[in-house]
Amino acid sequence: MSDQKPSFYAVIPSTVRYDERLSSSEKLFYAEITAMSNKYGYCFASNAYFSKLFGVSKNTVTRWVGGLKDAGHIRVNNIRDGKQIVERRLYPILNNDDTHPQKCSEGTNINGDNPTHKNGEDNIININTTSNNIPDRDEVISYFNENGYSRESAIEMYNYYNTSVEDNPNLQYWRDSRGNMVKNWKMKARSVWFKDENKKKTTSSGIQWG
Repeated sequence: MSDQKPSFYAVIPSTVRYDERLSSSEKLFYAEITAMSNKYGYCFASNAYFSKLFGVSKNTVTRWVGGLKDAGHIRVNNIRDGKQIVERRLYPILNNDDTHPQKCSEGTNINGDNPTHKNGEDNIININTTSNNIPDRDEVISYFNENGYSRESAIEMYNYYNTSVEDNPNLQYWRDSRGNMVKNWKMKARSVWFKDENKKKTTSSGIQWG
């Protein structure tokens, strides 16, 4: 393995702990990634290292990486030299927005060994701030637009889930019709609302509308 050493502490935020899509092994794997991301804000240990650490096959580690990535809990960045991948970086995402991974490049070691990042709110160890995971209407419209889906379908989704907070504005998450938390609204949009009938319409001139 590389010379990257894990921190004494690991972090498993509630968004990971209570994510029913993840196995217990994937949650523990996420914790190990955070422990190894303390110095630089990302982990660059290989699948071979994790395979030996957890006593599983490299294919299993590959599935864990894919599971965490698909659930929006990590970002994967491959560093290339030409066509060859020379390093893989795993960035743990500590908030609930899969488009905004942790931005710290220096990090703060929980033992005080490393300098504090100038933007402390982005530091991987600073997990005490609770962010509101309910988007505003324009944010939903923008996300649908960026992915080729109509404004009308974005508004429909927003109105559908936002009814859950009309009587309780202090909610941190939307709720579905059965009262279950919508922990990742973008993933909910992709899995439920991103369908062909909700795509933008294209005219004969090629202009998209909606």
